[in-house]
Amino acid sequence: MTKRFWQAELLAETGLAIRERKGFFATWLTFSFHFPLVARPKGSTPDPDRGAIDPQTRVGVSLGILAGVTKSLDFFVEVSTLDRGDLEDPRTTLPILSGGFDQGRILFGFNRRFGTRRR
Repeated sequence: MTKRFWQAELLAETGLAIRERKGFFATWLTFSFHFPLVARPKGSTPDPDRGAIDPQTRVGVSLGILAGVTKSLDFFVEVSTLDRGDLEDPRTTLPILSGGFDQGRILFGFNRRFGTRRR
């Protein structure tokens, strides 16, 4: 039986959210840390056709704001960036990520709450 290489990731995320007293405005700031867990069988060598995988710790940050449109409808915008690897060193990325990049994202949308708000 041939043992295989494997990779997993440990994610740690923390953040701070601030909401005004009546709940119509809010903001948040979050940080995420992705720690790779990689193992290869003893005595194995990297496949020269595929190269070695050398994943790195990734850091992400996001900043968001929320505005209440009505008592049950909120509008939000979040801007984030996530390190996906180094373009100059393909070993630091997974093949599904097309060679690696720093991913920037702008997310916006609406939250609809059902039921009543207790105050």
